[in-house]
Parts: sequence; C-alpha cells; structure tokens
Amino acid sequence: MLNLALITNILDDFQIYGPKQMCTTLESWVNDVSSIKRICAVGCKVCDELYLCQQIKQLPNSKALKCDIVLENIIFFNRNSLYLRQLKYAIKFDNVGAILDIIKHSMLAYCGTGKTPKYAETLFNLLVCLQIMEPKLW
Repeated sequence: MLNLALITNILDDFQIYGPKQMCTTLESWVNDVSSIKRICAVGCKVCDELYLCQQIKQLPNSKALKCDIVLENIIFFNRNSLYLRQLKYAIKFDNVGAILDIIKHSMLAYCGTGKTPKYAETLFNLLVCLQIMEPKLW
C-alpha cells in the first residue's frame, strides 16, 4: 500500500496542482523545470492542500452545505500513509526517537476520536515500557 498508492497519490497531486501551463504528462513538466524553487512551490501547495488536516477544517461541515467526504478521506489517507512510511523507515534505521514520536502521535489520535480507547491504551502501555527501558539499549 505504501509503495504503490501513496507514491501514485503524490505523483497525481503534483500533476493536479502543477503550473497551469503544465503539459499533458508530469514527465514533460519535469523536463521543462528551470529551477528547484518551482518544484518546491508546487510541493508546498500539494502539502498544504492534500496532506494537512487544516484543510479539512476549512471544508464545509454544516448540514446545509454538502461536505466533500471523498476529499476528506484522501487527505486522511495521505497523512496516515506518510506517518506509516515514516514509521517504516524509523524502524528500518533503528531511530528510536522517531518511533516514540510516531507512537505518541498515534496514541493521541486514537484518544481524540473517542472510538478506539483500547488502541490508545495499548500504545500508552508500549510507550511506558519503552520509556523505562535501559537507555543503553537505545
């Protein structure tokens, strides 16, 4: 899932939010890029629009207005996939600090929903065990 869907979403997002003069394919746009600033600008726009939950707060939520459930789900999928990818590489490269940060964030997310208290409790117990672990093992 992480190796296919997330990367496909990222490439598709760059094609959607790229410059208006973008050709029909992403490859032709990359060939025409003149500076790294241009790529960074598109990357920041993609991140702001499709990877941060602040964008969801701006979507209409009242019953009178129809909210875009598909866009909300895409934003949540993108965000959570990036967390899982970060966790994957933190485990791969033995980065205990990053693993603890991701577990803390996930624990708070589970607590915040109010629907998955057992997951939050399990992650809390894991955090406690990791915190009291011998520091030399880190």
